[in-house]
Amino acid sequence: MTAIPILSHFLNGHPMSDTNRASGNLLNIANILTLLRLLLALVVFFTIRLADTPGGRPLWYLIGLAIFMLALATDWLDGFVARRFNLETTFGRVADPFVDKLLVCGTFMLFAICLNGNPYLTPEGERYLANVAPWMVMVIVGREFLISALRGFAESRNIKFGANFWGKQKMVFQSVAICAVFLHQAVLYTHFAFALLTTVLIWLAVGWTLLSGVLYIFRARRVLANEPA
Repeated sequence: MTAIPILSHFLNGHPMSDTNRASGNLLNIANILTLLRLLLALVVFFTIRLADTPGGRPLWYLIGLAIFMLALATDWLDGFVARRFNLETTFGRVADPFVDKLLVCGTFMLFAICLNGNPYLTPEGERYLANVAPWMVMVIVGREFLISALRGFAESRNIKFGANFWGKQKMVFQSVAICAVFLHQAVLYTHFAFALLTTVLIWLAVGWTLLSGVLYIFRARRVLANEPA
């Protein structure tokens, strides 16, 4: 199939054969958006490191925030495009959640490494520390590894084990907390009220991550035992 018919299939949402879906759809617009989000994630990491270097400017945190929000927008857009134009592929099903986890977990890791890892709202001169502790990153990353392993095991037995409400909301809480940390580090670090809000959002993100992980474990036990999920 030539490039023009393939494009026509993409834009009109017509289904393709399994062979064409495996080959022609690999670089469809949805997957390209996923790869773009991967690139944006690396840029976000770079901005955090630039802000942390000697002479680094808080402006880099604002730039990192803008790029992070752009990456979130591509996450919504690639899902919408894949469903609207029937462009869902095996590559997309694997790459999309992987890139999401890389973006969120990598950003939390760099916060814990580059900032003063203190989630307890401690004053330091005119600044208020409202950051991410290393143990919080361990909870977030550990949860992702565990759920990914459970999902992979379930799907290896041809059992669907997709994200549910709790998992989707977990991404929302984590993303909001990350945006708050960016804003706090960039311009609002002297404002007690926003530092308090940032601290609350960080703890909510960690708590929801832990809760969703526990619920996924119980759900996996029922699914693998062929009980109603």
